[in-house]
Amino acid sequence: MTAAPDRGVGAGLSLNGILPNEWIDNIRLWPGLKPTEEEAVKRVVNHFAPQVSCACSDLFGANPFSPDSFTAKYMQELNALTWTEWKNGEDGIPEELKQL
Repeated sequence: MTAAPDRGVGAGLSLNGILPNEWIDNIRLWPGLKPTEEEAVKRVVNHFAPQVSCACSDLFGANPFSPDSFTAKYMQELNALTWTEWKNGEDGIPEELKQL
């Protein structure tokens, strides 16, 4: 079990001699995973802990890829911001390089 990436290697808890299904009821994944990514993680979890439920979180809505989902709106805003920065020269890329 991890404490977080910024805590460094070995900073989490180590539970020796305890099977995952003895202390994990379910695993919720980041809701923006692609269906293929979700399936890959679910296969790994199912291999090591077949009784543990594993699925993408519905925190942002039932379908993270629908046009009305948080993820879709976030990506639209990000793409618009990136294009605006590119167009206004605020992205850090020299104009000479863009003209190539």
